[in-house]
Amino acid sequence: MSKFLDKKILFISPVFFGYHNKIRSELARQGAHVDFFNERPLNSSVGKILLRLKINFLISFFVKFYYDKIISFSLGKNYDYLFLLIPETINHDHINRIKALNPNMKVVIYMWDSIKNRPHAKSLIDIADRFCTFDPQDCKERDKLSFLPLFYTDDYKFNSSNKERAFNSCFIGTIHSDRFFLVKNIAEKVKVEGKNDFLFFYCPSYLLFLLKKLFTAELKGVPFKNISFKPLLQNEIRSIVEQSNVIIDVEHPMQVGLTMRTIEMIGARRKLITTNADVINYDIFNASNIFFVDRLNPIVASEFTSSVYHDLPEPIYNKYSLVNWVSMVFDIEGSNESITYRS
Repeated sequence: MSKFLDKKILFISPVFFGYHNKIRSELARQGAHVDFFNERPLNSSVGKILLRLKINFLISFFVKFYYDKIISFSLGKNYDYLFLLIPETINHDHINRIKALNPNMKVVIYMWDSIKNRPHAKSLIDIADRFCTFDPQDCKERDKLSFLPLFYTDDYKFNSSNKERAFNSCFIGTIHSDRFFLVKNIAEKVKVEGKNDFLFFYCPSYLLFLLKKLFTAELKGVPFKNISFKPLLQNEIRSIVEQSNVIIDVEHPMQVGLTMRTIEMIGARRKLITTNADVINYDIFNASNIFFVDRLNPIVASEFTSSVYHDLPEPIYNKYSLVNWVSMVFDIEGSNESITYRS
């Protein structure tokens, strides 16, 4: 019997490339009744910029008004869980008011960004009954945090057959830090004559891109023509990954945890080139499938791209599935801590 059978969950998360819908659907599939709200009160491009820049005097009214509505909605619901994904605007007061209306409710928080990148989350550690993070460094520094990597969905269950594919290398991701030129460099290093690459750089806002171009050095030299301000659909991403030989992954320089794309390549059974040195500490690491490159000197061994993919033991595929992730993130007693990590 599922632990979520007839459980009531208030799920508050940013709207992020459809992953919130995948999580919500899996909770419902396992028997939960889920009410979902976007964690960001201002979901327009300008609103996102104001939230990220912490211009509190401009957004405090909208935040209060928005969460007052959620708090009123929770009256009489008798929620079993408040589930927060990478919280950025909800605060102690909001959570305490929801708890007051739902006295048996447990607070579960999951971070798929490092706390130093989302410092607001640090203030919520003490109010959580369970606080999980994909970042092993954050776990080392804070005792209450539980380590839990990200997941892949059934959309990324491919096979590892060596049939001819349309693209040699593939990168799909948000533009930030040194990503643009680094990805271009890596793709050039593994270039195959006569074979196309698929490199897609996304920015959620033209205004945000322009502001970064004008006031920071982060996107210096990055051409507008190489950036898309419209995201790919999930089915488009899936199709492109399935048609690619090698996936390129460049994590944020201030991030230690493995990206969603890294974990998705487990299910997709695709070779991965990554700049995240920490990947060797995970039980998913197989030198035939994953190649680490130094972001300052990205060199890829030719035998890596020419060799075949080696399937992993079946328990590894099960461990990193969304089904298992959902179960582990709500493991209040910590009885299922089974992710192998060699620090």
